[in-house]
Amino acid sequence: MERNSHTIESEQTECDRIRVLLIEDEPSYAKLIQRVLERKKNVCVDLVWADNLASGIRFLEGEAMSRGDACDRQAAPSGPICDFQVALLDLTLPDSQGLDTLRRVLAKCKDVPIIVLTGLDDEEKSIQALQEGAQDYLVKGQNEQTFLFRAMRYAIERKRTEERLKAARIEEERLKVLLQMAGATAHEMNQPLMVLLNNIELMKLHMNKPEKMDRFMTRVYEAGRRISSIVKSIQEIQDAKRYETKPYLENMSIIKLD
Repeated sequence: MERNSHTIESEQTECDRIRVLLIEDEPSYAKLIQRVLERKKNVCVDLVWADNLASGIRFLEGEAMSRGDACDRQAAPSGPICDFQVALLDLTLPDSQGLDTLRRVLAKCKDVPIIVLTGLDDEEKSIQALQEGAQDYLVKGQNEQTFLFRAMRYAIERKRTEERLKAARIEEERLKVLLQMAGATAHEMNQPLMVLLNNIELMKLHMNKPEKMDRFMTRVYEAGRRISSIVKSIQEIQDAKRYETKPYLENMSIIKLD
């Protein structure tokens, strides 16, 4: 296997394709991972190997930049969206040790599920890694043939589930804001609209009485100004994307427009 980077080619024409980043400094263990992945049937694995953290981060950044504007750091402050489906990460590397290794990878690309590779005496560190954001951990030398693909599949599916739940929460919040805006608009618009409509009706009944017409016109004008003010408040909320709420009916709130 070529040092720093390697892609496993599969002769299978139809298979599930998984793109894997392996950050591991021991060539012998990297070759073991390669052999395990090559033997899996019905799966085509593109394996990229980095033998230190700096190289691994460069691969993550390179994959991210290939996605264009969607991965621009200013456009996506939470981290770039990478093409790797899973990363296998040794926490003990020549240029990084311990949980800081995981943190540095997550800082570069939070969208890739990470499986940490540990030794027999690192179980406590492995649990801490899960708490820090890793999806799973594997103990080196403990039957990779059996557990590696299972861990990869589970990690990928858990990450997808997390993303679906995150998207659902965002959509739920968006709908909540829309309902609050609709409620606020109906609540605030109702009163001036009623004033406007009532006074228009009164104007129809008293068209030959100038002294009353002036009073009705003034009320129509004031109601129109109030409606204009509400519309301006809505536009400002849309532009600033910031708003306050106030209680409205039981267990409900609406956006504050006044």
